[in-house]
Amino acid sequence: MRKIFYVFALFLLFLGVFVFARRSLIGEIPEGAHAQSIVRIGDSVVIVEVARNYEARAGGLSGRGSLPENTGMLFVFEEPGNYSFWMKDMKFPIDIIWLDKNKKVVYITENAKPISYPERFQTPEPAQYVLEVNGGWAREHGIEAGNYAEFDVP
Repeated sequence: MRKIFYVFALFLLFLGVFVFARRSLIGEIPEGAHAQSIVRIGDSVVIVEVARNYEARAGGLSGRGSLPENTGMLFVFEEPGNYSFWMKDMKFPIDIIWLDKNKKVVYITENAKPISYPERFQTPEPAQYVLEVNGGWAREHGIEAGNYAEFDVP
């Protein structure tokens, strides 16, 4: 009986340490920090980092040398608007895909190049989400205005 008590007490101790460590780790991640999600448009899938707050959106993909194939960044705004993007500190061309509140592609800027800075790219229609992927990705995958995307925002 004593052995069962010690095994049970040890189990509870490990469980408590696990729960505490998990809460501590999750608590250190600031609200809106980059999380991962999957975006599906047609038959194409992109693994994305999600930028939900000002700091994450402001940094974007700046300073990175490249993006792995079929990956990108999804910018999430609180409400639809005519948000603009520029290529400050970018090192590779990207496609910028604007999506409305219903996740419909409303506009695409293809192959925005780093040399274009300080030019700003903007959608003519309000968007609530913006997907950045490697330059040429939208054309290669047949993505065009009117397509719908599917994703969950973590």
